[in-house]
Amino acid sequence: LISGSTVVGEIVLSLSLRADGSYVYRSESRPTGLVGLLAGGRIEEASHGTLNSRSLRPLHYDYQREGRKARVVALDFDWEKRRVTNIINKDPWTMAIKPDTVDKLAVQLALMRDLQAGKTEFAYYVADGGTLKTYRFLRIGKQTVDTPIGKLESVRVRRDRGRKDRYTDLWCAPHLGFLPVRIVQYRDGEEHARMSLQSFDTKAISR
Repeated sequence: LISGSTVVGEIVLSLSLRADGSYVYRSESRPTGLVGLLAGGRIEEASHGTLNSRSLRPLHYDYQREGRKARVVALDFDWEKRRVTNIINKDPWTMAIKPDTVDKLAVQLALMRDLQAGKTEFAYYVADGGTLKTYRFLRIGKQTVDTPIGKLESVRVRRDRGRKDRYTDLWCAPHLGFLPVRIVQYRDGEEHARMSLQSFDTKAISR
């Protein structure tokens, strides 16, 4: 982010669910405009694992950031030994994980699944940045969100970071499987960053 400027970008999310219970969840963010291009390059993430109504279990996670602050991260989950191997810029190490640990992309799938189950409070162990962190969310109400594809009823969820001056709100639409259609980060009571749904497409995948 360049001080005094607004960085505009595009994030494309895609989820593939297969008949054998495996999934691939991808995220690609691209800055647009001159300021965005100066601020940094493209970021790609991918989470691979298994998903059903009872469990979500990531097996492999990739992260790649281009540009001036290039970074490559890979996580390999070993559920028999309950450990994850982190490889950051070719430097590997291993750490212990808890039974329901997810990666920081798959936590979105975990939240969507638990919202579908009617839960109101959520806590997830997340392998993030070489450490095991706890992401906490709280369901705080309902709200209609205006989007390019129409007005969507949504459930508003807040990620509690343990600080009153910084938090993130997500508006998740039940009609779209509780996909977040708006995400806003707040700092000192002011909106710091916003992501809003622009389009949505459903395709049948048979493999």
